[in-house]
Amino acid sequence: MFTHWTKSRFLGVLFSVGWFIVCDFPGWQKFAAATEVGVAAAVNSDAFGTPPGGARNTKILGDNVIYNERIETGGSGLVQVLLVDGSTFTVGSNSDLVIDEFVYDPDSGSGKLVTTFSKGVVRFVGGRLSKKRGGVTVNTPVGTIGIRGGIANLNLGTDPWVFSLLFGKDLTITGPDGQVYRIHQAGYTLTIGPNGELEIRKTTQADLAAAQAGLTNPAQNGGSQNPPTNNQIAGSGLPGVNSNLGGANAPPPSKPSPVESTLLRDVDGNIIQIPQATQDRLRNILENSQDNSSSMGSGSGSGGGGSGSGSGGGGGGSPDYGL
Repeated sequence: MFTHWTKSRFLGVLFSVGWFIVCDFPGWQKFAAATEVGVAAAVNSDAFGTPPGGARNTKILGDNVIYNERIETGGSGLVQVLLVDGSTFTVGSNSDLVIDEFVYDPDSGSGKLVTTFSKGVVRFVGGRLSKKRGGVTVNTPVGTIGIRGGIANLNLGTDPWVFSLLFGKDLTITGPDGQVYRIHQAGYTLTIGPNGELEIRKTTQADLAAAQAGLTNPAQNGGSQNPPTNNQIAGSGLPGVNSNLGGANAPPPSKPSPVESTLLRDVDGNIIQIPQATQDRLRNILENSQDNSSSMGSGSGSGGGGSGSGSGGGGGGSPDYGL
């Protein structure tokens, strides 16, 4: 039965169903704590995970992330946590994040994600849970942050603290006094100073650079303890199946020859299609004109007292076709 389910579907249903059943019997905390909510999709050295009631372990690529696990990083650490709804937290250096609550129904996309972010810098990229208001909550020392349908940098390593909405619907922060502040346009930042002073303004390059510095430490090397040098790569045999292959000889196609347009007088009359209504109107106008000309005749007429050739009844004129 389970072989036809994706892992994310199984984990999401298991966890969401678990909230309804495990609270009814002793030991439910242990069951919930052991529930997987995601994986470590990218890891650098100096990154650790501490499950509830368990020992602190070094985090490695592909490790499961479980409910209520604390993710910590040192000065050169980095962890990207990929949750089963598609949300990601990139946890920068000297940071601390805990997944407090995760409920997800993959069929409807509904559920709830609650985390505690106590220090450092993280970048959140919203998955399905962030599409609905109240789906994602991040608790911080200065208030509760809500993120809807977007990407946000959260930086507690600067003074003032900086929360930037990079993309998406909105970012809100609810202070300890219950006051709610909202950013409803990407490209804006909310800052909170040491004395609680709050400001909403446009995001600056300094805001982005400060967050990026914590997310891309120069000491990071992809997790390798001994990253290879250029000479080692050149002698590894890898270039023989990669960069030393001959380039594909695929010149761009030649520029097409110019095409001369056809003069209107050279166009086949059968190609020009005149609407039937217009044809009928022209035919009636021409027939009426011919009838009027034959009934008037030609020759000498008074023409208003004058003499000469002209239409009888005085004064010649042209018909108005009304085209």
